[in-house]
Amino acid sequence: MNQIQCPECGKSNRIGARFCQHCRAPLPMAMTTKLCPNCHTQNRLNAKFCSTCGHVFAHQPLISSVRHWIASRASIPLVTTIGSGLVVCLLCALLVIVVPRIFPTHTTFPSSAQITPVTNTPTLTLLPSPTPTTTNAPAVSLTPTRTASNTSTAVTGLERAQRATVLIIVPVDSRPGSYSSGSGTIITKRGHILTNYHIFVDDSGKPENARGEIHIAIPPPTNLKDSAQIRYRARMVQADTKNDLALIQISATSDNQALPPDLVWVTAPIGDSDALALGDAVLVLGYPGVGGRSLTLTRGVISGWDEGLIKTDAEINQGNSGGGAYNATYQLIGVPSMTVLARQMTGKLGLIRPIKAAQPLLELARREAGE
Repeated sequence: MNQIQCPECGKSNRIGARFCQHCRAPLPMAMTTKLCPNCHTQNRLNAKFCSTCGHVFAHQPLISSVRHWIASRASIPLVTTIGSGLVVCLLCALLVIVVPRIFPTHTTFPSSAQITPVTNTPTLTLLPSPTPTTTNAPAVSLTPTRTASNTSTAVTGLERAQRATVLIIVPVDSRPGSYSSGSGTIITKRGHILTNYHIFVDDSGKPENARGEIHIAIPPPTNLKDSAQIRYRARMVQADTKNDLALIQISATSDNQALPPDLVWVTAPIGDSDALALGDAVLVLGYPGVGGRSLTLTRGVISGWDEGLIKTDAEINQGNSGGGAYNATYQLIGVPSMTVLARQMTGKLGLIRPIKAAQPLLELARREAGE
């Protein structure tokens, strides 16, 4: 009565033994029953108390239950059963570690440098597009350098337009170390530049600096992809406040030395803004500062006209002011001057001052240059 036969080797073992003491094979009774320590009666493995004497069995932990469940379904020794339990535990631990990585519970936000602040703007805003003055020095260096000009007799088309585009930097007296900046286009071989007037004055129309100090930055002549560096100084020739246009001229090197007498500049060919039609291609060249300090080109079409200005979907950002707007044959047809933002709408339009409005300044520049 107190012995059970092993199904593998046929030898006897005591009732209640889980494994054969001779061959270590699991015993059938141990797989489905458990022995009451009080009356030695067999009971179901999951019984909470003895069906004969009422003895309450001790609570088995989860790991033990798992071990018994595995043992009841595989003819393996106890050591292997415990190992299987450990495998189960390891799998659970891996789920705890890996699942949160696959399905994160939080969102990673971009750094502050990547977040564009949203301000409460009017329903319709006209933004002049020079880079706003800041308390920090400009990204381009103010270290005086004497470098060859952008001259080249072989350039045509787009390269010619690129070489004729300059970055204009104006120190601001009211905030030492800050600068107003915009773009400009060289229109004579003697270095006359057409640009926007608002680059040189504050919101009240007062000049940004009493000295009339203007710096001109261009990329190296051999690498137009590089950032612009200050290489020259310029003087104000004439302003057209009505049309927000200005004519300046390169007058000295960055260290205020005289220009070489044989210095000749690459110029932008002048087009006809009256010949433009809705849908015509347009490209904008300038130094908006978006995405770095190198020359930037954006493309679009003529989107319409409004109060003497040309509308376009070509991207115009702060810093593009005074730069060049060109037609499909790379002729200068206008000066990018403003951006129109509508709060209720998802897009924006750029406004270009047509080159026709700059005719008086163009004629003055040609006379001074002897062209």
